[in-house]
This record gives sequence, structure tokens and C-alpha cells, in this order.
Amino acid sequence: MHEIAAVREAWLDAVRRADADAIAPLVAEDVLVVHPNGRCSSGRAAVVEEYRVFFEHHSSEQHFTASETVVDRDWAFERGTMVTTVTCRASGEQRQVTSHVLNLLCRTPGGWQVARVISVLNQ
Repeated sequence: MHEIAAVREAWLDAVRRADADAIAPLVAEDVLVVHPNGRCSSGRAAVVEEYRVFFEHHSSEQHFTASETVVDRDWAFERGTMVTTVTCRASGEQRQVTSHVLNLLCRTPGGWQVARVISVLNQ
């Protein structure tokens, strides 16, 4: 399970550094992200580009608390709570959101990668 935590920490570090390119090797080619607003992003290139655009206008700090991690052969899931603080680069305005997150990871020859993300706002 430490390998799953390592992927999570690498993701959080990439977000903290606003480094979209560092996210690319962490996600599967066919990654699917369901955002809290219901919008979906499909494919590594699309997800990385979305982060690139986001990082141009915002900085972000995320903290993830895992509630459950299960590994079964070449698949793993991690369920938990993500607290994200987003700061607008232009205005300095901050907002904080809390989401319930389910990450599914797949084992590849190069290591674990995020394959699916489902995120729902905590209301």
C-alpha cells in the first residue's frame, strides 16, 4: 500500500508546485476524471492540459486523508477526503472546498497509475 501512497504524494506535490507535466506519468493513458461539478475529463493529454490551464490562473494546496485503501492484484482503490485551497493568482482570493474522492489505480509495467477519479463535493 505504500506504493499507492507514493502515487498520491507525488500527485499532491505536483499540484503544490503547479507542475502539470509532473502529473502526466501519474495517470493512465485512458484516465477518466469525474469532477465535483459532474464534468468529465478523458485521457492523459486532456487531464494534463486542464491542469496546465488551471495552474496559469490559480495555485492550489491539497490535503488528502485516506479512509480506505484496497489492493487486489493489478487494481487498487483509495477512498478519502480531499481538502483543497485554491488561490486566484490575479486577485489573491482564496476558497476552500472539501470533496469525497474515490481513486482507482492500475498497475502497469512502469508502476501504479491513476486510472479513474470520482470526486463529489462535501455539502
